[in-house]
Amino acid sequence: MKALLQAACHNGGGIAFDGSTPPIKISGTLEIRLRDVGDGGVYLNGNGLRLESTNRDGVTAAVRFIGKTRFLTIQGFNLYGGGYDTPGCGNGFEFVSSGGDIALSTFSNLVASYCGGHGIVFKGAISSRTPTA
Repeated sequence: MKALLQAACHNGGGIAFDGSTPPIKISGTLEIRLRDVGDGGVYLNGNGLRLESTNRDGVTAAVRFIGKTRFLTIQGFNLYGGGYDTPGCGNGFEFVSSGGDIALSTFSNLVASYCGGHGIVFKGAISSRTPTA
């Protein structure tokens, strides 16, 4: 999964997952490096794909997107942080601008539950698209 997400974020274009796939377990932090691929952007559609963090320290983030890009669209991912009977992961989804902005981007239908930290965190210069009629 990491290789597919990383390739899309490095080369541009889109990827869609089969939401009926059994949950994918994540140990440590699934870190995806962002790169500005131009006006074509990057489209990541989980279609309801379920992710399960195996982190149990209450500190380690589950998924982190870091870097700079324009026209990033991320939607349809469902993360269980494991914090029901343990401290769980730290933050669920982290979006961190580094080396420039994450600009003109759309984030929708992202679900993060039972995280030891925040479910979804934005750090740095991040701007979303303004919906049009």
